Amino acid sequence: MTAPGREHEPEEAASVVDPSPPRVLQDSQAARVLALQRTIGNRAVSDLIARKPIQIKKSMSEQRIAGKGKYGWTAAFQVEYVGSECILTVKVRLKPKPDVTQAEIDTVKADTEAAFQRFWDEKFYLDDTTTSERFFLRAKLEWVTTGQHVTVKLVKGKGRANQTTWYSDGRPESRAHELSHTLGLLDEYIDPTAVNRKTAASSGVFQDHSLMGNYYAEGPDVAEVKLRHGERIAALIGKASKRTFTVGYTGPYQGERLVRWRGIRDTAKAAGDAAAEAAANTEITAIESDMLIPMLTP
Repeated sequence: MTAPGREHEPEEAASVVDPSPPRVLQDSQAARVLALQRTIGNRAVSDLIARKPIQIKKSMSEQRIAGKGKYGWTAAFQVEYVGSECILTVKVRLKPKPDVTQAEIDTVKADTEAAFQRFWDEKFYLDDTTTSERFFLRAKLEWVTTGQHVTVKLVKGKGRANQTTWYSDGRPESRAHELSHTLGLLDEYIDPTAVNRKTAASSGVFQDHSLMGNYYAEGPDVAEVKLRHGERIAALIGKASKRTFTVGYTGPYQGERLVRWRGIRDTAKAAGDAAAEAAANTEITAIESDMLIPMLTP
């Protein structure tokens, strides 16, 4: 679809001067627009003038083995370009069952919002390959009663959550995982009924502390979002806003990851798990290289 505000370039101010006060104000606004066009370009000015959020919605599916059909769900969220930020928002309508208390509802909302932002906010930057603009991906959650991207039933107690059913005693990481499906991500843990996730060696399975993988077994506290996740989301954003992006980790997030992976390495070493230690060292080396740490070492 055409991105809001980009159907036409801003028109130049009329050459005939009208001395009336309203026209003077309009000419002043036009002059500012023209000045911005000269400095930052028509496309950027268009973004500044029309910051209407772009709604993204896409039907998602994952093939299962014969006789099992498909897993199906909907990715839905909005993005808004504001300055150097691309703000991603998921609007959730939470529908608690009658026995869920207000205190439980408030706790679920607060914990889920914190977990969602912990995993997604300021983790990636998106570089527009045409304009060379860089946008930092911000992420937020809104609780709404209308205009939702996803409706979620909240059930009292414990249970296995999915995208549209959560439990009041569930882990916030689980809800962040389910919200990541709403961003268009696939599961990455073993599922014998899924074609690409039948075994540990399947192409869709990742055992690298991914939030979309078996983070329960690998450790919820060291789960993280990966570059492949940022790239998948950036592709959806780019298609909706008619941009093409390359994606990278932000510096602060790479710092977080370096601390996390050094801890994973040390835990593996203490447990005598040579394979896990080697895998952690591979991640650490890649992060240090991206942060230019080898170049800074005397």
